Order: sequence, then C-alpha cells, then structure tokens
Amino acid sequence: MRLHHNKILSFIPKHLVYYPTSINLNYLWSFGSLTGIVYIIQILSGFICSLYYIPHIDYAFDSIDFLMREVKYGWFFRYTHSNGASIFFALIYLHIFRSIYRNIGTKLMCFSGFLIFFLVIIISFLGY
Repeated sequence: MRLHHNKILSFIPKHLVYYPTSINLNYLWSFGSLTGIVYIIQILSGFICSLYYIPHIDYAFDSIDFLMREVKYGWFFRYTHSNGASIFFALIYLHIFRSIYRNIGTKLMCFSGFLIFFLVIIISFLGY
C-alpha cells in the first residue's frame, strides 16, 4: 500500500518528499538552524560547567582549575562552551547579513530578529 493513499500516513510524502522549496535553496539557508544547534550545545556545556563552578572570590579560580584538571573531560566542556560562544555569534552575524542581503522578511520579522539579537548580546555579557 502506498503512503499517499493512506489517510493517516499521507503527511510523510507531503512534508518530507514533495515539500515545496525555493529554487535558490543553498547552504546559506542553514545558518538559522546551525545557530539553534550551537545554542543547544551552549546550554548543555554551560550547565555542565556550572555544576563545578563556585561563585566565591576565594574559590572561583580554584573551581575552574578543578574543572580543567580533575574532572574527566572537563577541559572539553569548558573549551566547547568558550569557543561555542564565538561560533554562535559568527553564525548569528551570517544569518543576519544573509537576510539583509536577500531582503528577506517583513518589518515585524526584522524588528523581532534584532530584538532577539540584542537580548542575546545582553545575556552573553551577563555570562561573564
């Protein structure tokens, strides 16, 4: 039995096989989803790093030193989190510049995008 004749499973060919896409679809369209993936990695690595961080003036450096030297793969989580922040902002800039260059979206989308961008900047400064 074919999938498009089945009423329950007809969404599979409609949304996965015969989905209408733009003719100029290329890798530049993936910056938004890559930004989301890097954001999830940032949340996970930041949570793991926060488990070992002690926010006290006498113990903060020692807690980071403990994370880097004693925790198994702690160095990996810290470097993933610190380098992921740079990758995250690079992907945001590429996503914004692609949207500006292609003149994609309405004024409401541009306003909400820049609002999210400034909120991300504020949150990143709070992380330091």
